[in-house]
Amino acid sequence: MNRKTKRILFLDVMRALAVIMMVEGHTVDALLGTKYRSLDSTVFYVWHYLRGFTAPVFMFTAGAVFTYLFLSNGKPFNANPRTKKGFKRFFLLLGLGYLLRYPTWRIIDFSIVTEREWRIFFVVDALHLIAFGLLFLLFILYLSEKASLPFCITALTAIAFFVLPAQWINALEWKNIFAMPIANYFTTKYGSFFPLFPWLGYVIGGGILGNYLALNKNAFVRREFPLLLLGFGTTLILTSLLIKDIFALQGNQNEIYKFLLRIGVVIALNGIVAWAVRKREHLPEFVKLLGRNTLTIYVAHLIVLFGSAWNPGITLVFGKSLSPLHTITAVILMFVFVSGMIIFKEKFKKTWKKKKLALAEI
Repeated sequence: MNRKTKRILFLDVMRALAVIMMVEGHTVDALLGTKYRSLDSTVFYVWHYLRGFTAPVFMFTAGAVFTYLFLSNGKPFNANPRTKKGFKRFFLLLGLGYLLRYPTWRIIDFSIVTEREWRIFFVVDALHLIAFGLLFLLFILYLSEKASLPFCITALTAIAFFVLPAQWINALEWKNIFAMPIANYFTTKYGSFFPLFPWLGYVIGGGILGNYLALNKNAFVRREFPLLLLGFGTTLILTSLLIKDIFALQGNQNEIYKFLLRIGVVIALNGIVAWAVRKREHLPEFVKLLGRNTLTIYVAHLIVLFGSAWNPGITLVFGKSLSPLHTITAVILMFVFVSGMIIFKEKFKKTWKKKKLALAEI
């Protein structure tokens, strides 16, 4: 956006790709029959392996877009309208994260909530993680400005803080230190999928890309930009494989290796997408709609799949019971549903704007 520069199309594509991967992954995982989930099956093994990159793509892209938009207007932290929006986004994402797992339909009556339902409610999922990722990016942006530090240095230090000790931190019994709602942010032991260590590293890593794009206007249209991303991502992948070999000698499954591998793949994927769209002036409207409505799609498909305190999900009837063919059909139907929903939403917004303009002219 160049204070009106060209729109960064590859980020729009990455946002759309992230939500497509998320919807497909959740739907297959929720519905595919147990007897088809063997890692001895090449198809399932490849799907299972690739699915491990879905959350990193989602988180990295969120960090990149947020930081780019924050820095692209050139305003200082306290005067930047994106500061207030960032804090609002934090509370929105955190609130939705807990609302999706709310333990009772009675709103404020918790007398019938079981211990298991409380444990599920306190689980830290993608929305919680991205919420805190944006909060930490705000802190890094503030610190960088006030201390006159390069954003890159501050962000890399933060990444090291969240990634290097992750394996050790995950192993601790945090419930002996904090209450369960807080303990879940530090470990997967109690059911959380995305604790802060090491997962915040992906959001902050995306922030580094967003910072680069904000400082180097139109760099993304140059031929060398996607090659730079691809080369850097490949370097991280090769480094991760080297680390894996070193730690394999000690019998460790190291979080550093996994982080470098995943973020390397994500950066390389950004490079491939940037190369593919570098000569395009516009994207299909539907791709832009997907990118603009990631949160709506994310929340809606989870409610349909898993239900909420106020509605049953389709997993109640079909959970982990469908054949591969029926699962693929369900994925297609889910995409039809979310596509129809966002198209209807956009048409409703346009109609509402026209009505407001008409009323304002009266």
